[in-house]
Amino acid sequence: MMTKSEMVKELAYLQIMLVRWTERNTSQKFKTYREIDRLITGNRYTQTYGEGILQLEKGYASCTNQSLIELVQKLKEHILNSELKDVRFGLSPHRPFTEEEHELTRLLLTTYLSLISCLDTIGNVAEQLNISPETIKKAAQEERLLNTKKTGKTWEVELAEVRKLGIKPYIKKSEDKNADENLEDGELLQKRHETLSEYFRLVRKYSKQDNVFELLEDQRFENFDTMTDDEIENMLADYINWCYDRYGECE
Repeated sequence: MMTKSEMVKELAYLQIMLVRWTERNTSQKFKTYREIDRLITGNRYTQTYGEGILQLEKGYASCTNQSLIELVQKLKEHILNSELKDVRFGLSPHRPFTEEEHELTRLLLTTYLSLISCLDTIGNVAEQLNISPETIKKAAQEERLLNTKKTGKTWEVELAEVRKLGIKPYIKKSEDKNADENLEDGELLQKRHETLSEYFRLVRKYSKQDNVFELLEDQRFENFDTMTDDEIENMLADYINWCYDRYGECE
């Protein structure tokens, strides 16, 4: 069973995802806070969470994203079968909010504001995560990314959501596909060690650790000199993703 705080945060998330989906797929734009707020309050300033999820469900009537619709239905079941159903949120209550209602209303608002304000351009996110911008754009277009906004030809995405996709970081390769074939053994080995050094730089960046080798644990590189570039990149990209999961987002 979800906690009250978890349900409130999920309500705010689904509220903003409806805004994002609507603006991407229709001509409707949400220009004010009140317009967004009405998705869960209707025309009232104070609402219960039970009525709020029912109001949001109505807003999703025209949405075609099945994953979001399923999340709304799951949250509806949780809220309507919990004490949160009759808890109030919003503005200007006829009788003062309880301490719990104040806390949950603040949580609803801060979650909403965080989702609204955390977007950045694909170019900036791609640079921070060392991911191809084209890969991020394709994920946004396919709605594998949901907290996205498109203005003209410019996409904005959420860094944390992109990271959750688990896209492997990449290192730009030579435009000449046959370049490696023209290198002497010593030059090729040097290039491979440079590739490894670049990945270690990323590991240090995202794991916030100074001594990378202490983090490798059972990872072994005895055969590194005989590995292909693709094998090196795949192995180390997997390791960097492991660092993301273990140490979290780099500051």
